[in-house]
Amino acid sequence: MVGVYRLTMKRGSDNFRESAVLDIVHWLKTYKCQTIIFEPKWNKEYYEDIKVEKQIQKFKEESDLIIANRITEDLSDVLEKTYTRDIIQ
Repeated sequence: MVGVYRLTMKRGSDNFRESAVLDIVHWLKTYKCQTIIFEPKWNKEYYEDIKVEKQIQKFKEESDLIIANRITEDLSDVLEKTYTRDIIQ
């Protein structure tokens, strides 16, 4: 299962509309990849038919790989399965 860590554009933001990760989410959906999203600020159970998990530990357990815009402390224990645009991890 592909995990998408956060839908927001930047840390502390609640702007989902212009986030670059939404293009990735739509691509994953187009190719019918099993996907889960971690987004505690999303107030619904699903985002476009993709399950949204609000508990970070459950999200990490269910994800075989994680796509993240940036590495955060939340992901420090799963770096081996996290892919990001950050150069230095």
